[in-house]
Amino acid sequence: MVLSNEQRIIFEIINYAIVCGSLVIFGFFSNIINIIIFLRQGLKTTMNISFFGVAISDLCNIICCAIWAFFLNPLVENADWPIITREFEYLISGWPYVYFSRTTTLITAFVTAERCLCITFPHQVKDIITPKRAAIVVISIFFCLMPALIPEYATSYIGWKYYPLKNETRLGLIFTENRKSMEGLVFMMNAALGVLSYLLVISFTLLLIWKLKHISKWRRRNHQIEMALLRDKRAMKMVILIAAVLIVCSFPSITLSIVAFIDHDFSVLGLQSNLFFAMWSFAFASGAVFSSVNIILYYKMSSRYRKSFTELFSFCKCLKIPESTTIYGSRQVLKYPRIEFDLH
Repeated sequence: MVLSNEQRIIFEIINYAIVCGSLVIFGFFSNIINIIIFLRQGLKTTMNISFFGVAISDLCNIICCAIWAFFLNPLVENADWPIITREFEYLISGWPYVYFSRTTTLITAFVTAERCLCITFPHQVKDIITPKRAAIVVISIFFCLMPALIPEYATSYIGWKYYPLKNETRLGLIFTENRKSMEGLVFMMNAALGVLSYLLVISFTLLLIWKLKHISKWRRRNHQIEMALLRDKRAMKMVILIAAVLIVCSFPSITLSIVAFIDHDFSVLGLQSNLFFAMWSFAFASGAVFSSVNIILYYKMSSRYRKSFTELFSFCKCLKIPESTTIYGSRQVLKYPRIEFDLH
């Protein structure tokens, strides 16, 4: 083995107990807040529908991270329970985590593609992508990715088996006879889906950046108002930031899926199982980061989201956004109002 049990435990304590432990709580409540805000705003726009789907997927992803981190806690793993926690959570939270990660990435790709159409066909986009069609696309992404998990759950299950080293019978992971022939297919399908969604986000983001730059140059040549240029720059920063976070956080899980497809020893019960669990602890930590930071991006980049957020927590005076005002007698006149650009 490349890693010993002790080395694997060190990696898992750092990534699960410290990184995931701190992010899971924040990510859980931040996605709950996102869901509430988008529901309060109404699912009447394509962007709200897409971001609502991302919030649902991220919330499920965070729950999977919490379950995985709980079962791999050394205190839980070494407890006298009638289950082998490391094998139990592999099916309970491991593969669902991969599924929701792919779902979030594909919905993000759809959001980026929709933004590209808004710039390319600004007058026709409302007829091309309606709220109803956006809802169908988001729901279809959730359902279309499910078949990729069928081979895994059809060839493995949780059941009672004997462990010679412990001289005990416990609940653990059991594979069917045709597992070997299906294992490569499972990792191949998930690796292909990960790479596809990865490339879609990169491609649409680069196309959007090119379109925004092209339009910005055109507006400069035609001496149009500076406010439109500022809006384009703000939108460009938004998509670059989302793409950068997504690319960095998705890279570990996609890479590990490819490695698992190439090397069968790199698996939950393979020769390099310690390395498998240690590396996936990094993937789970990076996934927890991406599933938690969206609330910060929305709050920073969208004035409409900030307004809804402030209304939701109106009891906290520190969240109210002050405006610069001047008092004339009994009248309050707005002076130098804040200019906001809403990307929704």
